[in-house]
Parts: sequence; C-alpha cells; structure tokens
Amino acid sequence: ELVKRSISNSDHLIFPSEWAKEHIGFTGNNFSIIHNAPLEIFHKYKNNDKLNKKINLITHHWSTNPKKGFSYYKQLDKFVGENSNFNFIYIGRTPDNFKFENAKYVEPIGDNDLLARLLSRSTIYVTASEEEAGANHVLEGVAAGLPIVFHKNGGSILNYCSDYGIIYESYDEMIVAIKNIVDNYSSFKSKSMSYGAVIGEVVDKYLEVLCNIKSI
Repeated sequence: ELVKRSISNSDHLIFPSEWAKEHIGFTGNNFSIIHNAPLEIFHKYKNNDKLNKKINLITHHWSTNPKKGFSYYKQLDKFVGENSNFNFIYIGRTPDNFKFENAKYVEPIGDNDLLARLLSRSTIYVTASEEEAGANHVLEGVAAGLPIVFHKNGGSILNYCSDYGIIYESYDEMIVAIKNIVDNYSSFKSKSMSYGAVIGEVVDKYLEVLCNIKSI
C-alpha cells in the first residue's frame, strides 16, 4: 500500500522483481526491474560434491512472519524424523512457542562467512516463503550451489529461482519435488553451480538509474 501511495510522487520506481511490479498493478513507464543478488561471500564455499546418502535440507529466515512458511517446516520436521536418510537444518528466528523435534536448529547468525559455509555443506535448499517482493534467502542458497525447492506463491522467488530447482504448491508436492531433485541431482546441481550474480552488479544498476533520472 505504501508503494501504491508513493507512485504519484515518484520520478522513477525500481522494483526488485517482476512480481513486485505486477502485484501492485503498476502500469506506468517510469520504472526499472533490478533483481536482487547475494553478497560475494555466499559463492566462496560452493562445491560440486556428489550426492551423499544423507540428504541435508536447509533453509534460513530472520523474520517470524507466518508467510515465511512455518507450517511447512513443521511438517518437514516430522518428515525427517520418519526418514533417517534426510536431515533438516533451520537457521534463524522462529515464532514464539515454535519448536523443532527432529530438525537441527541454529540460532540467528550474524556471521555471513559461517552462514555461507553451512549452506554450502548442505544438499538442497528449501523455502516455503510466500509473496516475497525481493527474496534474498533463496539467492544466498543458490549462490552456495544448492538446488532449490520453492512455493508456487513465492512471489519474486519464482522470478529468481525458476532455472535452479522445482516449484510446488502443497506439502505433498514439496516432498515429491525434493525426491525429484535427489533422483536427478547432478543436473540440478550443475545449474545452481552456474549461478554467479553478486550484489556489486546490482549496486551498479541502481547507480545507473539514479544518475540518469532527469531533474524536474
């Protein structure tokens, strides 16, 4: 709503995704779409290791907003408890009274180097987040070389990750998508390893737009 209200007072709008523009119904011509990108550190430890017998699923969130997908993560917690060949690692904050029974929980990390190493050691990045205008967590996962499983209503996540994993709409479809990536891991892994965007490139694009806005 704030973006909608700012349109009439804006010389130029920069959207972090096609979804963000479409979601507010913007039809003007004074805009740019510049996708987000991760810090370089998230590329540092990515590797092309072969699939291990133990599949390590991972995600990370700093927000406790319900749209981050905690209902899915609760079911995934139960799944790994019933399937010994899968692990689930959750990094970040959780809602009050929310506890994992089987997943490995890692408290919020302020160390990007450590986060990059934890991501790169994992097998598949999972996200149940919905309606993200400019999701960074998925880009950090892909930059770490991980194939990704993401929700149909992910917003910008669809714009960012369609080439690097599999989409799902329900919890059952999430599990099918995870198993599909496991069965075709080398193909999905090679695609994620090819992702090379970094935040510096995004900064340059923003600067180009700012420097070319004509004064009124």
